[in-house]
Amino acid sequence: MLGAGEAGQQFADIPGIHLVATDYAHADLTLWVRAIAPDLGLILSIVPETFSYTLSELAILRIPTLTTNLGSFTDRIHEGINGFRVSPDPTAVVAKLRTLSQQPQLLAQVTHHLEQTPHRSVAAMVQDYFQLLALRATTPSIVQPESDRWSLLRYFQAEVQRSQAQALDNWTHWQQTQAQLQQTQTQWQQTQAQLQEIQAQLQDTQARLNHADSQYHYALAHLRHTQAQVETAREEIHAMETSKFWKLRDAWFQVKKVLGRSTPQ
Repeated sequence: MLGAGEAGQQFADIPGIHLVATDYAHADLTLWVRAIAPDLGLILSIVPETFSYTLSELAILRIPTLTTNLGSFTDRIHEGINGFRVSPDPTAVVAKLRTLSQQPQLLAQVTHHLEQTPHRSVAAMVQDYFQLLALRATTPSIVQPESDRWSLLRYFQAEVQRSQAQALDNWTHWQQTQAQLQQTQTQWQQTQAQLQEIQAQLQDTQARLNHADSQYHYALAHLRHTQAQVETAREEIHAMETSKFWKLRDAWFQVKKVLGRSTPQ
């Protein structure tokens, strides 16, 4: 890490991270970069950027850059010519790094292209803005009026504010999406809990039905046994009623009663 300031100290104990200098003079940036001699620069933005000064600085320093395929990178980076682009996904980034590690000639081609590409100065870019804003003087060599310079400054300020507003809008949208995902997850968990409760109720109801079915079959068997006993009793009574002894029984009781009365006391 170069120029991370005091904030970089929190990364000091993390393996793979080296604090080169907490601070440096801007004029010494080229010297520091040459000393580090990086093979590749990474700009792994996860939201679209309207412009990237970091990309311009890396290009001026002749350092190939790997960016995500979002925002202005899709226009500024031509794959394999002045840089590389991948989707904003960790797997894609790792795969690209492995490819570049195994095929260093790809980095060499981009480095050679950057070394052969002239870079426009600030003054030249300001002149481009004058032309786009129709503020260029009749003779290009004539210094622009102070009023035109203030107009350009106001335009730059408006562009910065617009970019900041867009970034804030993207951040707000991301937060809303996260909140919606959290709400959906909560609803899913509630639905799962309700399904589990319903399943438990169904299991309890099934157990009750099984118990009731067992009681029904027991009662049915008991009823059939009772019916069999009743039928047996009926058959016995019928046999008794049709027998001669049963028919003479009443007469015998009456004779016995009479004999009992006539017996001397």
